[in-house]
Amino acid sequence: GGGGDDDDWGPDAPVGNQVHLNLSNGFPRPVDVYWVMNGEQTKIISGLRPKARQFLSTYDGHAFSVYAEGEQGGAGGRRLLQFTASLKGGSRQHFTLEARG
Repeated sequence: GGGGDDDDWGPDAPVGNQVHLNLSNGFPRPVDVYWVMNGEQTKIISGLRPKARQFLSTYDGHAFSVYAEGEQGGAGGRRLLQFTASLKGGSRQHFTLEARG
């Protein structure tokens, strides 16, 4: 009982075109998550461990890239995942970072 999901989310409910994501790292290694805007990448989550969770408040249409920890920007920096937040899935979503396709 009690809908024990409350600890998965921040203190405030999403409003407008906000999307609240509860990220789970499904990769076997720690990852860094970057927010992508106008071709620039800004690191917003560092070293998220495998199976660890992280709350992320963002907006509909915002794009993100996921790299193995410390690899973005290096010559061998291989992007593991690219995703875009979308209200189509609801304003609160559980989202697993994992290889797609």
